[in-house]
Formats: sequence, C-alpha cells, structure tokens
Amino acid sequence: MPIKIIKGNIFTSNAKVLVNTVNCEGFMGAGIALEYRLRFPHMYEQYVNICEEELLRPGKLWIYKGAEKWVLNFPTKDRWRSPSKDKYLRDGLEKFRSTYKYRQIESIAFPLLGAQNGGLEKGASLALMRTYLDDLDIDIEIYEYDPCIYDDLYLKLRESILNVSPKVLSEVSGLRLAQAEKVIEAVESGQIFQINQLLKVKGLGAVSIEKLFAFALNSHAQLDSQQPLF
Repeated sequence: MPIKIIKGNIFTSNAKVLVNTVNCEGFMGAGIALEYRLRFPHMYEQYVNICEEELLRPGKLWIYKGAEKWVLNFPTKDRWRSPSKDKYLRDGLEKFRSTYKYRQIESIAFPLLGAQNGGLEKGASLALMRTYLDDLDIDIEIYEYDPCIYDDLYLKLRESILNVSPKVLSEVSGLRLAQAEKVIEAVESGQIFQINQLLKVKGLGAVSIEKLFAFALNSHAQLDSQQPLF
C-alpha cells in the first residue's frame, strides 16, 4: 500500500498504532515524547521502569496497548542528550518489518524518525524509512511535524487557563504565581499551538506542564459533571 506523507500533527491520525520516538534512559521531557507522556501516563510509568532495568535498547521496540490507541515506542537514541543515529533507525525499522504481522499491526502513523530533536535531516530520515516501509501491506502514514497545527489537548488546556486568574491558576495547579502569570501571557499571545511548546516559557519544565495538564483535565471533568439533564 502507498505510504501517506502528511504535514501536521500525528495525534490527529486515525491509525490504530502511533509511533513514539524515545531514548533508553527513561526521559520523555520534550517534543513529541512529552505529548505521549501526558496522554499515556501509565505507559510513561512503565517506560521509566523498563529503562531503569535496562531492557530497552536501540533496535528493540516496545508496544503499549491503550484502550483506544496503541503506542509503539521506538528508540532513536540511546542517551537522551545524544543525537539519533541512522543505525538505530535501521535496526528498529528492520525489527518492525519482521514483527508487525505477529503484533497484529494493521495501521500505523510514524513521525519522521530522529528528525525533530534527534538532529537527522528530514529528507534523509524519510528516504531511510521508505526503504523499509514502502512494500509493507498495511496502512502507513508518516507525519512531518508542523509546529503551527493545534492539538486537541492544548485546546482543552488553553480553554481552562483563559477562564481563571493567575492567582487561581497558581493555587489549583501548584505553580508559583510568577509561573502562572507567564503561562497565561504565553497562551494569550497566540504563539502556542501545542502543549510541548509551553516549554518555551522561562522557568517551566515537564513537571510544571504535567501540573497544568492535570488542572485542565480536572476543570473539564467538573464542566462535564455540571451539564444539565435533557
């Protein structure tokens, strides 16, 4: 089947399996990996444990089966500070080719492996991926990351943030008041489209974003519970 090349947000895909590019040290603190960390918190906990036991290495794949989506965790790095390597991509793609039928994967969405934070050139990543994926008999999408495409989680977060004052946001999320003020300012600027981009806000890290995300989920749960009967 022909591969679909899409410029956009991988989380809009209808594919059953989404690919998450990871390192082997247990860090999901930036980029697409941070988005997966927020969307699949139980997967993140398991991932940390697997890395602590040194079970994940380049060339090995780990699939997490969520209720609606499966996530194929694909190491493109060994150490999180190190760049991605062609060899890691080749080893992982070869493993995928030899196991996708056994794993019952029928549709899958990849990012451009190693091309966002891994340092690989986009064209080189795509060419390498096509070498291993072009002739497979399943639905395959390859997403070129577009930083200006909104994701659904950020839209929920933005709605929650813009409905409260900095003081309230600080109190309910656990952020310092100065952090809460900076977050609201960044959201109001219109320059943020995805949750991982909040890392641009000075003094805000992955743990702070987790607090914001928990606040947003709680806010929406409360709104849902207040809907009238009909």
